[in-house]
Amino acid sequence: MAFAHHHWCRRHAPPTDSKIFSRFDKRDVSASLLLIGSLVAAFCALRSGIWLALGAAATPTFNSAQTVIITTAAAGIMILGYLQRNKELRNIAILVTLIGMGKVFFHDLLLMNGMPLVIGIFSFGLTAAVQSVVLGRWQSRSAREEQAAAPAAEAAAATSMKEATEP
Repeated sequence: MAFAHHHWCRRHAPPTDSKIFSRFDKRDVSASLLLIGSLVAAFCALRSGIWLALGAAATPTFNSAQTVIITTAAAGIMILGYLQRNKELRNIAILVTLIGMGKVFFHDLLLMNGMPLVIGIFSFGLTAAVQSVVLGRWQSRSAREEQAAAPAAEAAAATSMKEATEP
């Protein structure tokens, strides 16, 4: 429901006469909280499903599966943001990656060993590689778009200068 509400909020702008949005949330950042809430709910649902499938609460396999959920979500959100050219999704993907990094380096490395640790670190490394490629392409695409827009902007500036100098 939170994801559907976020999607609706992005398709419909907040009312222009709203005192809350005009005073406190001019850029409608609060809709991002809906997306974050839906991601947390999805994580909890997947985590519960894995817990039921494994039948164990605090095993290294369960902890590794949580890491894989977080890092896979980060990579998926980043790819979705790239495909939709959505900076909000890109930023949330970076936030989820930072959460995954904290889990890998401050939880998994300290408390786990063996194959579950390798799987958790590998999934984070794979996510970092995917995001590196996506962010590199994002930057090159932005540069190409700026280059394509530059002649049009120069032509518009020349036209306006010409109109301003003509009597």
